[in-house]
Amino acid sequence: MLLGPLQVGVFFLNETAPEFADQKKKYKLGNKFPQLRFYKNNLYGDEKNQKSFEIYLSDKIDAIIDEVHEGIDHDVRETSEKIMMNVASSYALEEKKTVVFYFYETGRVSIHIKALSALNILKDEFVFMSVTQPSEEMMS
Repeated sequence: MLLGPLQVGVFFLNETAPEFADQKKKYKLGNKFPQLRFYKNNLYGDEKNQKSFEIYLSDKIDAIIDEVHEGIDHDVRETSEKIMMNVASSYALEEKKTVVFYFYETGRVSIHIKALSALNILKDEFVFMSVTQPSEEMMS
């Protein structure tokens, strides 16, 4: 049960920066990334850092990534190579939209493309389409 607000911080530390070693020690960072740490509420400063602990995800990270991929709202229209130009022409000519194609060999549509397709600011002007395993001819 969540008894209060949940605050999440995401940050990046530059490993080549002169202060990296001090920051790594201060925040008790390990060598494996991504890393999640728990910081108890109502503690501050050094005490908060000292009582923090890492949340290990080694066996769960793939499930979390899968859940994020499956749960993200998007408007990427998957199509086949055979009909993609007809579908794209329809959007371009009839609706006057720019068509963005995403080609991929294996796996799934990039989460970045999914996120872009869901932005309201782009919906009026763009259509996002994906084609899996495009032919050599298509890619040349």
